Amino acid sequence: MSQQYTIHQSLNEETVRKAASKLLFTRKLTILMLVLIIFSSINAVNIYDGFNETEYSILTFFPFIICFVLIIALLFFFKKKIKNDYRKNIRFYRNITFTFSSEGMFAKGEGFENRMPWNDFEKITETEDWFLLYRNKVQYQIIDKKQITDFSIEDLKSFFRSLNPKVKVSLK
Repeated sequence: MSQQYTIHQSLNEETVRKAASKLLFTRKLTILMLVLIIFSSINAVNIYDGFNETEYSILTFFPFIICFVLIIALLFFFKKKIKNDYRKNIRFYRNITFTFSSEGMFAKGEGFENRMPWNDFEKITETEDWFLLYRNKVQYQIIDKKQITDFSIEDLKSFFRSLNPKVKVSLK
């Protein structure tokens, strides 16, 4: 019989928000967009300051102000969206039991049961606080390391590494 690992976890809103933020702001496309916003605002300032004037007016800094307000608004709406999604789908974050075996992952929570073979997963990565099991580029399952109590994290890491032909694994 193959080894099974069972984890009981409940994620709070803060943990879900941190994981989503970390994933959003470490993606290449997001970083590229932020760089483009910054360079666009610098170029907009150069349009206003094209006559090499030494005195600056509010128009000189207007693109920077707009850029700053836009970034703050995007962060606010992102946080609000995560909060609403968490509250709407709280059963997917609270009191969930994950069982890992060589066949796949079994997740059981309030009102749902999912059995997912390892071939359905794209990759498994490790951060400082979590294991992230990606089903595709934007859909992932968070496994909180702090809530692993029945066995060691190293045991789970070695189990994930044994899945390497089926799933791309990148652990610390």
